[in-house]
Amino acid sequence: MCWSITFVTFLETVNADIDDVAKRIEKATQKKEEKSEENLELLLAPSGSKEEKDTKSDEWKQNQSVISFKKFWEANKWLNTSLDDANNFAKESTARNISLLNEDSDGANSTPLLDSFLENIWPSLKNRGWKELTVSDDRSRRSWESDKGKNFKYIDAIIDYLPSVYPELDGTISSVISSVSKKIKTKETETIQDKVILDSSSINIEVLARFLQHYAPLQLLVDRKRNKFISLPRKTLDILTYLRNAHFLVQHVDNFPDALGLSSLEKCFRLSKELNISPRASLPHPSWKPFHDAVLIYAVAKHGWIDKEINCRAITIDTDIKWGKPFGEGDVAFVTEIKPSKRGMDGVDKEDFEKVALRAAEFLKQDGIEGVKGFNYSLVMKTYGIMASSSPDEDGQSEKSWKVDLSVLDMIRDIKNDENDESYIELPTRKDLLKRAKYILSKPFVSKTPTQQEENQPLHQFSLIDQGNILNIFLAELLRGALKHQKNYEDC
Repeated sequence: MCWSITFVTFLETVNADIDDVAKRIEKATQKKEEKSEENLELLLAPSGSKEEKDTKSDEWKQNQSVISFKKFWEANKWLNTSLDDANNFAKESTARNISLLNEDSDGANSTPLLDSFLENIWPSLKNRGWKELTVSDDRSRRSWESDKGKNFKYIDAIIDYLPSVYPELDGTISSVISSVSKKIKTKETETIQDKVILDSSSINIEVLARFLQHYAPLQLLVDRKRNKFISLPRKTLDILTYLRNAHFLVQHVDNFPDALGLSSLEKCFRLSKELNISPRASLPHPSWKPFHDAVLIYAVAKHGWIDKEINCRAITIDTDIKWGKPFGEGDVAFVTEIKPSKRGMDGVDKEDFEKVALRAAEFLKQDGIEGVKGFNYSLVMKTYGIMASSSPDEDGQSEKSWKVDLSVLDMIRDIKNDENDESYIELPTRKDLLKRAKYILSKPFVSKTPTQQEENQPLHQFSLIDQGNILNIFLAELLRGALKHQKNYEDC
């Protein structure tokens, strides 16, 4: 029933987006009232509206639901697979009578069971010293206490308990169960006039919601009405997209004609050549190669998304995952075939590297740099071999300073993996791996032809920073931190 959970998450995401748009419009309207000189059209741009509207009206909600639904449906094309699963289930199942939801949505204390219990069983229990602790029209809040002081919130729990304590009530209990079952089956077999089959060309929020009422598990529908329900956050859709893309790429390699004869390491090597990743993208580690991207994809497909610590730990301790040098074991014959980028380490002049490293070390002396959002502090230190050191000042106090270990350049250059070298370095942090995984799985398309690449060249005239060049990493992080800081400042 994964399709039902997927669509419930999708609907709740759409509804949350409708609420967010309404809040943005209301906030913009409030600002307009406070500052009449502000441009309301610009403030309303994210919502797709250029004029003030009544977000409480049914017309606005209807129009916005269409916009939000279309936006998220087009952003998650893989939902068509879930659509097929849902329709296949519907073909083999009897649709639930929606009117039954209103009567039985409280699960164990549903109307037919409650009525029959109160009429046939409760008088006998009351005579035996049982008490009803709460009498309420809200069936979910009713509870009972046995003659021995045991509390019950649900009637089905009472029915399960009674035979072991009062064997003489077996006949009455069996009669109640049989009667209730017949009533429910009668309602379930009533003709359903509005039975729904999902069609991607005509699907909308109302049709999908009605389909879920017909076919989704009753426990799931009941759960969504509770105050404390299972969390299905909006990011669930993004995670499902990333995981779907990871499995798509793995399956792409498995479909190669000679895939059956390939080892896992060979498949990773094949996949690394198929990935369409810009060399300008930031790396989680200076020694990171396309081969490591392929290994990361296979690891995610095997163990799940790495936003959870347990999944990330499972990936790092899995000995079947061969990361290759410098992060771990790997067949040198394949890992070394991946040559460094022309913009990589082999073309770096040691004097240029030293200048950038010293400039970065001088910059890090400033107070508060470590906490700047958007600036990857640890990556800059790791890339340029910057280490903290302490030295006494004129007053004899210890003063923190930074020094550059230029041997890091030679170390990265020598990562051509000496076959007898058994020393490895740690994998990047979970945060860095997560960021990289999001990047490479956001667009799961295999490498394009040169013609396609030329057609997709951006129309802007500014230059892109080549973050595959180690000399540019500090500059890229500076700009990223500055832009993030400026955005936070403007939002204040």
